[in-house]
Parts: sequence; structure tokens; C-alpha cells
Amino acid sequence: LVTMTIVDVFETDCDGKLLSYCPTFDNRAVFKTDPRVENLRKTSNKVKKNINIVANSQTAARVNKAATMIGKLGFKAAVTVKDTVQKKMEERSTPQSSPKGAINN
Repeated sequence: LVTMTIVDVFETDCDGKLLSYCPTFDNRAVFKTDPRVENLRKTSNKVKKNINIVANSQTAARVNKAATMIGKLGFKAAVTVKDTVQKKMEERSTPQSSPKGAINN
């Protein structure tokens, strides 16, 4: 395999209006592709393909559903804790009425 640079060639008139466009290969800069790079590209394509297969599987759908449920439960727990803490703080900030029979100076 070889690597070549693609050069965009634009043809314009004297006013700068585009007349034509032609992407071409620059054959002045041709060099052989490193086999390790090509192997890496092929391997990464295989990995992407396998990831897509796994992501679209029933197991992935079930895992996503379970993660959503866990997230909802965690959110509900956080709201409950917030409400409890807020209630306790309100109870402490409001003055308590003195019990019957207590002497106020």
C-alpha cells in the first residue's frame, strides 16, 4: 500500500467565481504505508465492528435499563435524604415553645 496526498484544485475566473473543482492525487509525495499503521487501521475497524455488535445486543439493552433504574433509585434516595436534612434543619432553626410549667424570666 502507498500513501498519497490529495490536492484540491480550484479553477476561478478573474472575479474569483468558481469555475471548476477537482481533487487530485499529488504523485510527487508518494511513499509506502508502514505495515504497522495499516495493521492498526484494520484492527481498529474490527474492534469498532465488534463494539457496534455488542452495543446493539439484547444484553446491552438490559444493562442500560438496569443502569437507568439504579440511577433513578439513587436520585430518589438523594431527594429523600435532602428532604430529611432540610426538615431537621428547619426544626432546629424554629424556636421551640417552652414546656408547660416552665418559668420564663
